[in-house]
Formats: sequence, C-alpha cells, structure tokens
Amino acid sequence: MTLDCACTALYSEDDDDGDFTFNPTGSGADTYNAVAFPSAPATDPLLPTDMTLSYSTSTTANALVVTDTAGNYIEVGERYMRFFTEDDAADSGYGASGPIVATGVIDLDHSDYDSGNRMTTLKTDIDAVATTCTENSATTDPQNLLKGIYKMTAGAVNIPAVADTDATLTSFSNLKTVSLKIANNNVPIPSLSGGYWLQNAGIARGKADITLDLTMTAENETLYDLYRARTTLPLVRLDFGTNGSIALTNGTITSFTRPLSAAGEVVDTLSIKFRGNGDYKNYSAFAISTDITLL
Repeated sequence: MTLDCACTALYSEDDDDGDFTFNPTGSGADTYNAVAFPSAPATDPLLPTDMTLSYSTSTTANALVVTDTAGNYIEVGERYMRFFTEDDAADSGYGASGPIVATGVIDLDHSDYDSGNRMTTLKTDIDAVATTCTENSATTDPQNLLKGIYKMTAGAVNIPAVADTDATLTSFSNLKTVSLKIANNNVPIPSLSGGYWLQNAGIARGKADITLDLTMTAENETLYDLYRARTTLPLVRLDFGTNGSIALTNGTITSFTRPLSAAGEVVDTLSIKFRGNGDYKNYSAFAISTDITLL
C-alpha cells in the first residue's frame, strides 16, 4: 500500500554555488540530519488485505424524498448527512440527539440504522424536522445514498441510493493493484512577498480529478461490458472494515485493456473517473468522501 504526494512548490531558487536555502526566512531549515524517525505504531498497521473494493451499477432514484424550506440544502457524505439553511448556517432544527450527533448533522453509520427498515428510520428522523420526508427503499443502508449536495426547491427533492442493505456492494474480484489518485487542478498566482518573488504566492484551486486505477486477473466480460455500454457506476467503495471506508460517486470506466495472451495469466487494466452527485454548489467535491479520521 503506497501513498504518493506531489505538492506545488512555494518558490524556486537559483544559486551558482549550489548552496540553496530552501527556507529564506530561517537558517538551517534545510538540515534534516537531526530529525528523528517517528516511533513504531502501537497497533498493527492497516494492510492491503484488509480492504474490500466493491461497486454498483444502478440506483433507486427517489430512495429518499425531502421537502423543506426553499433554499436550504443537504450535504450527503460517506458517514454524515448535514443540513444547512440558505445562508449556509447549520439547520438548528436538527438538535443533537441519538443519530443527530451535532446541530444539523446526522450520523448515517449510527446503530439506529444497523438493521430492519434502515431508510425508514432515517426518514422518520428527518420528517420530524423537515416539511415532509418519505422513502422508497425501506431496507437500504443510508450509507448507500449518493454523495453530493442537494438543494431544496419549492417541491420535493429526490436523493438516490444504491438499494443494498449493507455497505458491501458487488466486489471487484482477483485484484492485483489499486491506485486512487486525487489531482487538484491548481493555477499558480505569482506575487512579491517579503522581498521574494514567489512563483506560487497564491493558488487558485479548480475542481479535482478523482481517478481509480485497477489491475486484476481477468475472469469474465462483466467490466468490459460496462465499459462498452458506458455504464455509470453510482457508488464504488473502498471498505477497510473497522478502520473506515472511502466512497467514490458516479464513476465512468474511461479505459479498459486486456492484452492477448496465448498462455499464462491475463490481466485486465482499467481506469475509472468520478464526478459526484447533486445540483448545488461544487457538488463534484463529493466525488470522493470518507469516514476515515486523519490524526
């Protein structure tokens, strides 16, 4: 399991003797020989074998139907559902109690939604505050709602969901490698700052590209057929069990290759891009959503 990061540099420096001062505001900032390695983790690390990767191919378009004050909006993430008023304030109607863990915040992974008619229970919690709320997929796990931002209008707003009673969908089998890439489309803004000309003094951040690259031992034509049909994958989930999960929303398989081989293992290679769901603000930000807490 590898994490690779590339960051936009703050500035560049030319020096004819090669004695670079990477931090112009302090001396010795480029000396790393005194930096200690962190201690070993107290518990076993997360391993690649701890992950389940699954996908879906269809949704119930009106799994949850909400009617509320026009202008209000709802953010649906992998774990939390957040309710806002038109002026971007947390909706105080949702006071902390049970699955409502903070003002305007519902925990979709709460034990209240672990069994039975899960979506019906969520509908009841919302209906107590919103104008009306109904559901059309009673046993669906609320964590399977499509991630995005949904704005209230004068009428009902449909929030789709993958109709499944738990968070494990159709598994990708025979996986060899999994690579998740987040590319921020940044535009540098040069400027003079503190006596230094900084090439990237400011950054204008564009929408991110979320790409999942997979290789797997070929088994059948299922994924190739999805690629050929340009089928949208409403929800793809990297599930790490008790360590959390990462949800990817509205994916399209943009490339699929399978080399011809006379004998031996045949490996499929595919790439999937995601775009989020919803109709308000930068809902594409929810192309990726996680319930993993970074410490």
